[in-house]
Formats: sequence, structure tokens, C-alpha cells
Amino acid sequence: FIVAIIKNFIEIGVPYFAGKAKKLLSGAKGDPSPNEKILKIMDDEACLGDYNQKGLDGTYGEYLEMVIQYGYCMMFGIAFPLTILLAAINNIFEIQVDK
Repeated sequence: FIVAIIKNFIEIGVPYFAGKAKKLLSGAKGDPSPNEKILKIMDDEACLGDYNQKGLDGTYGEYLEMVIQYGYCMMFGIAFPLTILLAAINNIFEIQVDK
């Protein structure tokens, strides 16, 4: 679970801090208007590639990760009950990462 937490932090934290650094270096001041926010989101989404073209086989990898995690919870849940709580927290982070 430590590896999953580190991977989630890298997936969430690195782009967040990179965006903050870019904003500080560009000297942007104030919040953009709602229309500018929408246009920025649309531009960012238009630049994204197709999900299947990223070298992934659709959502198979995501489901595989959940099945493996479920297996770990079933095997080690009795010996270490905190495993189930850690898995639930990891799933919440995964939902945020995959948005």
C-alpha cells in the first residue's frame, strides 16, 4: 500500500506543484473569469490523446489493480485489519487520480 500511496502522490502532487510553480514563474495574478476557466479546461481536454492510444488496454489495468488489491485484503485482512482501511483510502485517492 505504501507503493500505491507514493504512486498516487506522484500522479497528483507532481502536476499540482508543477502548475503552481508555472503560475508563480509566469507572474499570473488573480483568478481567471469563469469563461476563461472553461476555455482552459476545454483546451486541456482537446490536447489529450485517446485513452486507448496511451499504451493502455482500455480500463483493463485499472480493473486488474482493483482485483489485486481485493485479493490482498482477503488474504491479509485477518492478520492485519488495518489493510481494509488502507485499501479504502487508496481507492478514494484512485478515484481522484483517475478523474
